[in-house]
Amino acid sequence: MTAHTHPPKHTVVVPTGKWQGRVCTDLAESTLQRLLCCIYIYYVDPRWEYSYRRAKKPIMMSGMEKEFIKRHHRHEIKDNQCTSFLINHIKAPVHLAWSLVRRFDQPQKYKPFVSRCVAQGNLEIGSLREVDVKSGLPATTSTERLELLDDNEHILRVSFIGGDHRLRNYSSIISVHPEVIEGRAGTMVIESFVVDVPEGNTKDETCYFVEALINCNLKSLADVSERLAVQTGPTD
Repeated sequence: MTAHTHPPKHTVVVPTGKWQGRVCTDLAESTLQRLLCCIYIYYVDPRWEYSYRRAKKPIMMSGMEKEFIKRHHRHEIKDNQCTSFLINHIKAPVHLAWSLVRRFDQPQKYKPFVSRCVAQGNLEIGSLREVDVKSGLPATTSTERLELLDDNEHILRVSFIGGDHRLRNYSSIISVHPEVIEGRAGTMVIESFVVDVPEGNTKDETCYFVEALINCNLKSLADVSERLAVQTGPTD
């Protein structure tokens, strides 16, 4: 198989099956399309061989971003696990973004791949939710536990404890912080994770898959939050 010769940051080429020859890149595909392609390869049949390249460029962060990550995004990482984080900036006040993020019982408010969620009990540490994934994706269900919900610091921590998916021992932290964007109240969202690396995959492949999923969620969070901001009016 000939590797894709264009120079985007991420390239995935489907080698066989109904999507043979499909190329997913940061330049040519939307976040959703890229994620679906990545899922089809990584999730459906991890034995497939495929072309994968990922440029390792240093991430430029502000002092504030580094401080938030150091303070709130601590994970215990084992040898067979990988970890990463993503940062997104939303043109909406922090209270609107947090009102969506904190709803452990209703992740479908902004997560595009969640079709249904049934939460058990009140929103408290140890609460469980059963998440159904939209049809068309290889995963079907996920059992998730609320580990932390801090309305003062705006921090949510969730772990996956079961379900029909390959994200074993997955734990994520999402923190929401006020900032000023173009002279108006905005929000910085940081999401980090740690997860087992499945047999047959590398740490880079696993991180890329999870990052693609989180990117899709954060983009949707920004879209929904910014629509709410338009509806409620500007906040200085």
